[in-house]
Amino acid sequence: MNTPPSPLGSLTANGRSLSAPPSALSLIVMDHKGARLYRSVNRGTVAQLIRPVVADQVHGHSHHDWQAKEFVRGPVSGVRAFFAAIVKVLPATGDLLFFGTGKGSGSEVEQFIAWQQTHHPQLSARIIGAVAVDQHHTTEAQWLAAARDFSPRPPAFTAVTLPAA
Repeated sequence: MNTPPSPLGSLTANGRSLSAPPSALSLIVMDHKGARLYRSVNRGTVAQLIRPVVADQVHGHSHHDWQAKEFVRGPVSGVRAFFAAIVKVLPATGDLLFFGTGKGSGSEVEQFIAWQQTHHPQLSARIIGAVAVDQHHTTEAQWLAAARDFSPRPPAFTAVTLPAA
């Protein structure tokens, strides 16, 4: 039985062909509460949850901080541990697409991408996009559908002057 060509097959990102089938595309959805890793963007894929762990100074034990505001704006070691936990569970191969909220220092995705460029630069070649989304008003099914339909921007256009005819 012939399989239809991948919807990602003809796309390019950063000058490279995206020949990976949709099942080889992983979606990572991040916010201030944690990250969700979808190892496939196929319908019905279940996310692996990665939560920031914040030391409880009062009780002396670690716990998942469901408010988690200070994991980004608080101790740097907590951010590193959270980002390292994300890298640890990423698949060894395939393209990575990130969805998140906010911009600049308010975006965990942008912070993660900046961090990984220093600590895990080999991931940069696999990241095909980072998209700001409204996580609070979209469902997991909508995230997966958007990831399947995602088209990375083609490489920057280079102007060429043609000789006069």
